[in-house]
Amino acid sequence: MQIQTGLQSARYPINTCQTTRAGEAIVKWKNSLARSTLLDFWSLDNLTYLCNWTGITCNAAGSITEINLSRKELAGTLAKFDFSSFPNLNSFTVEDNYFRGDLLHESVFNNLHNLESLNLLGNSFHGPFPPYLVKLFQLTDLDLSYNNFSGCISDDIRQFFETGSFPPSVFKLSKLKHLLLSDNKFSGSIPSDIKMLLDLESLYLDGNSFEGSFPPNILKLSKLRFLDLSSNHFSGSIPNDIKMLRNLVQLWLHSNSFEGAIPSSISLLGELRYLNLGHNHLNSSIPSDIGNPELQYLNLSSNQFTGPLPKIISNLTNLLVLGLNDNKFSGNILSNFLKDTTFLDTIDFSKNNLSGNIPKKFSVHWNLECINLSGNYFTGEIPATICNATSLQILDLSNNGFSGALPHCFVSFKLI
Repeated sequence: MQIQTGLQSARYPINTCQTTRAGEAIVKWKNSLARSTLLDFWSLDNLTYLCNWTGITCNAAGSITEINLSRKELAGTLAKFDFSSFPNLNSFTVEDNYFRGDLLHESVFNNLHNLESLNLLGNSFHGPFPPYLVKLFQLTDLDLSYNNFSGCISDDIRQFFETGSFPPSVFKLSKLKHLLLSDNKFSGSIPSDIKMLLDLESLYLDGNSFEGSFPPNILKLSKLRFLDLSSNHFSGSIPNDIKMLRNLVQLWLHSNSFEGAIPSSISLLGELRYLNLGHNHLNSSIPSDIGNPELQYLNLSSNQFTGPLPKIISNLTNLLVLGLNDNKFSGNILSNFLKDTTFLDTIDFSKNNLSGNIPKKFSVHWNLECINLSGNYFTGEIPATICNATSLQILDLSNNGFSGALPHCFVSFKLI
């Protein structure tokens, strides 16, 4: 998650005891890291202009409020960083670097009572979920994605609660809005206490080894706008109560083991723009009222859907991407199918049981970049309307039964 700084660094000399302590702490940490020319200005000789150091933002009083070192190719650990020297720090970002080590020692983020955003995305931190993070009462954004954290979140937190140091009610992180734990090594089930994060708007748990049924307590997070449970080991059906997440904009459930039918209640998610249910074990036919007219991305690939291509998809007039490949759809493509979806740039119907001629009036719009109809049973001539797709970059009609002359425009397609 990119942290946007709201204050510019102070441009005037400062010299206070707090500044001296903060500067000394930063330089001490720098000296523990691998050499980097990007941090050459981090020097006690430049302490007067601490607020102009790389990645440092201060408030009007000269106190450090933000440290943003994203994408600086830094390597090392946080073990030597004395966070207690930054009492007013509200944002700490080391996204996409080469930091490593575990975060089990509470002193790592000690006394950061004002921290609102913590972004450790894209490093090599490892070990269990740091349980003391729930003491950061002001935290609204937490991104631990793309690291090597492991273990069971529920067990880690329970173990911390059972120390008796603090009552569980302290660790509700009631202000948390964005929780990102993507691409780690977490396992087990989603703790029921997640229902306590009532202000949560973004929840990314993709790329782990979570298991069990769709976590029912997630349905109580009515403010959720972005939910990603993809690439885990969830199973069972998608609950009909998914409609309770009425503010969802993006729903990513692909690459799990969900089965059964798509709940028709998904059509009640009026804000939904992106829906990915691909690579599951969903079956039956697609509900006649899937999605809403504002849907832009629909991926139902690699499931076990049957029946004809649903006419309702033609009503999704704002679609950009439509993936129905690797299913068991059958029948013909109707002449008016996708007629009004003028924004489409990707169509993938490959590896189904579709048959018949592609209608001569099959709606192919100029902005289509990818058409994949391979691995079906289409016959007859390739319609000349393909030539309308002047932005086409990928056209795959292989493994069908087409015959006759090729459309005249094929000779001018540079990327075919």
